[in-house]
Amino acid sequence: MKSFPIMTYAVQSAGPVLSGLMLDNGPALLAAYLQDNGYSPRIFDYNNVETYRQIAVKGKRAFLERTVEELDYEIKSTGAKVLGSKLYANGFKDNAWILQQLRLRNPKLIVVGGGPQVAWFGPELFKYNDVFDALVYGNGDDAIVSIARAVYDGGTLADANGMLLKDGRKNRIFVSDLKDLPMPIYDPEVYIGLNGKMMIPVVEDSRSCYMRCSFCLHWLVGGPVRVRPIEEVAREMEHYKSKEMGVSRLAGANPKPEYVNDLVARLSPETRISAFGYSNPGYDFKNLSGKIIALFIGVESTDPEVLRRYRKTTNPERYLRHAKEMIQGCREAGIATIVSMIIPSPFDTDASIDKNAEWVLDANPDFATALPLGLFFGTELMKQAEQEEECGIRLHTGFKKKFMDFEMDNLRPPTEQPTIPYDMVINGKMTNSIFSATGRFVTAMAKHGIFPLSDEIALMAYLYHKGLSNDQDERRKQCIDFHEKGRKMIVQGDHEGLDSMVRRINKCQSEIARGI
Repeated sequence: MKSFPIMTYAVQSAGPVLSGLMLDNGPALLAAYLQDNGYSPRIFDYNNVETYRQIAVKGKRAFLERTVEELDYEIKSTGAKVLGSKLYANGFKDNAWILQQLRLRNPKLIVVGGGPQVAWFGPELFKYNDVFDALVYGNGDDAIVSIARAVYDGGTLADANGMLLKDGRKNRIFVSDLKDLPMPIYDPEVYIGLNGKMMIPVVEDSRSCYMRCSFCLHWLVGGPVRVRPIEEVAREMEHYKSKEMGVSRLAGANPKPEYVNDLVARLSPETRISAFGYSNPGYDFKNLSGKIIALFIGVESTDPEVLRRYRKTTNPERYLRHAKEMIQGCREAGIATIVSMIIPSPFDTDASIDKNAEWVLDANPDFATALPLGLFFGTELMKQAEQEEECGIRLHTGFKKKFMDFEMDNLRPPTEQPTIPYDMVINGKMTNSIFSATGRFVTAMAKHGIFPLSDEIALMAYLYHKGLSNDQDERRKQCIDFHEKGRKMIVQGDHEGLDSMVRRINKCQSEIARGI
């Protein structure tokens, strides 16, 4: 059969976060490549409603043991020689434990890891629990077929494309052309657990990033910027519409305004999207109105020195002016805006955090998210911290292992959250109380009705309510009510309520695509 099971797992204490219930286009694309080349993929997506049910009814431990049994049966019944696992920060410890149990039961099984956690930690993952035979450090679809050939057709992983190997070798990536992407597979016979997913596809428009921010590794792991032909993106979206999925999300980190304008002009009236935004006044808001549900823009900071320090822009004044113009244009067009901020950055003070808050309040987006400055292996900022340069960050002893284990679970009280494994200079002092500074900003925003919701939540709320109001205050209320309803269900273990919510979203998705 040349079976190739793929696991995707980002489960927290009670289940995945709400955004995890959307379709996972990564494994679906890998499955298409495998199937087109004569292999038999099966996707085991545990970010679904069934996971909530199992954890609520039988507990987390029983769920993990059942997961091992299910995957072990798949491996033994199909004769699978290889298992691929998509690794997230959320649920990474569980994921690694599951893989370890499978290896104990199937000593000859080849385990390959990919996904965000590999991008963040690279070869350090080999030291975690010695379960990985290889890691994919580039895009999975550039490597997946060569992995299958190495396993089933007489090759070796040392010959596979885009591999990190235990002996330190790093194979060359042969980058594919985005115009040749196959259609991701959302077939219940291949994509297990599809009934418990929100049928909201993510569509690739580009890879990597034009920006070269010193704190971000998106452009480091993504390779050269690749932009998919607009006609191919439009074709995929219209394909989903024919499958009664007219609302989707663009995957690219920085689709330019001109690209978004052109894409939307090619879409049928029933097709709508959300996307990352660009601090640029080039959007055609008149024609985007009613077609774009939400735009997410990573402003990160309003301090010119911080923006220059982290190479976000060389012209902070123009950058911030354009960001405000974009937010205003979206607001007038009835498009929800989400601003992302890095709070705190090293050397922040209460005064600088308040100044960031004042700018955001004046710009008046629908929502504003905030997280402390993150550290990722391979970035310029991490190298500075490892060399103990004066970057305002001090790493804890055992930082690498602790950071691999680090997971923010928003359902747990603050006293049960892990300690972030580095200190930062805030208010002139090196401290570990980093999230208290984040809380200062988030609290200031919430007092004015600007909550930390994502564009995925706006997208889900759009489907749940079958539309969002053009009035910003009412639109905010619709999104906040949806988010609070979903969060309450997760906290209370109301898997039946979550199932009903997903079914309602999928029903509205179908009706919108059919023009009802």
